[in-house]
Amino acid sequence: MSSNILLLQELIAKGTGVIAPTDVTYSGTLSPKQAKAFADAIIDKSGFLKKVTRDDMGKLTKERTASDIAKGQLTRFKSGERVSDDQMRKLNVIGCKLDATRGVTLNAKILKDALDDNQDNPKFEQEQFEAFSKSFGNDLAYLGFVGFADNDSVDAGFTELSKGWLQVAKESAETIKVECAEDKQIARLKFLVQNLNESVRGGYASIIMSGQDYDAYVLEIAEDHQNTAVLLKADAKTFMGYPIEVVNDMPVGVYLATPLANLVFGISKSISKERWWDSEASCLRFKFVVNPDYEIDIKKWVTLLTTRAWSVSAESINIEVGDEAIILVSGDVNLAKVSGYSQNDDVARVAFAGAEATITGVAAGETNVIISDGASYKTIRAIVSAAR
Repeated sequence: MSSNILLLQELIAKGTGVIAPTDVTYSGTLSPKQAKAFADAIIDKSGFLKKVTRDDMGKLTKERTASDIAKGQLTRFKSGERVSDDQMRKLNVIGCKLDATRGVTLNAKILKDALDDNQDNPKFEQEQFEAFSKSFGNDLAYLGFVGFADNDSVDAGFTELSKGWLQVAKESAETIKVECAEDKQIARLKFLVQNLNESVRGGYASIIMSGQDYDAYVLEIAEDHQNTAVLLKADAKTFMGYPIEVVNDMPVGVYLATPLANLVFGISKSISKERWWDSEASCLRFKFVVNPDYEIDIKKWVTLLTTRAWSVSAESINIEVGDEAIILVSGDVNLAKVSGYSQNDDVARVAFAGAEATITGVAAGETNVIISDGASYKTIRAIVSAAR
């Protein structure tokens, strides 16, 4: 329920034709009950925020312990003896610190026409409250993936309002960070799973990927592995037993693996609200100030995979015996690590010079030439015909 947060019913009953600025102006802090209802609605309307750990903060900073998901927390009990300082230090590193000292403003408005048209709608306030909550929830979830800075400036852009989970993972010395140059989604996911922390293996972690990458993954299964049924069912939401969480806010080509409960969304229990009438725009405006933060409880349980793109200028070549074909290597690649070989030197041979691979026809036939950047490879089909 809306808990009468917007205070619209009396205003609607009065009619906007006789509204004075003093009738609608409000500035204050939501009651604890209202603040909880507002936070509940925001999270409930967000598909992703409901799945992570929520922390309602009584203060703007808070030390968290992750005892609910951590492992190895038992210690020996002996009557009359306390837990050693060394053991306590080990226990204290399980968790994170939330810092919600930087508030963000959630802005909304209701047009005069909407107020006039809904004077007889008893559900109007609830409908508006739900619409606001969904918009705010979407923005706060989005910030969790694209936020890269904690900029205190009033002119801070959206992505600088708070560091999101991806940025926290990038900056931590404890998370596992890997880079992959594979084009295929299955190859990327295999590499991601191969680099998981031992504590989250066996399907304990979830794989978070973008909608675009997930669509490519489904198409790859259907086309490369002859499984067209997956296109109709769209149920390829696991990989090697690890649940796949599709999040459209996730950057394309970036993959995060960790238990969802390991991601923390903190929100202060103190929420302020302002309401005023905008005469020029003929609308009722609202401003809510909330204090969120994004953290990770156990950093070593996170694997962050990023990708880089490199390519070759052709996937197949047709040459005659004695002729040469030049293949160019381009993109995000270290040329010093580029190498390769022919699977059959009796048909074609390959030599490298910087970004160029020269394939020479030796005898009539077909073979594959493999070009590697040190972490992944490309295959070029070489078809050699007899000299004319």
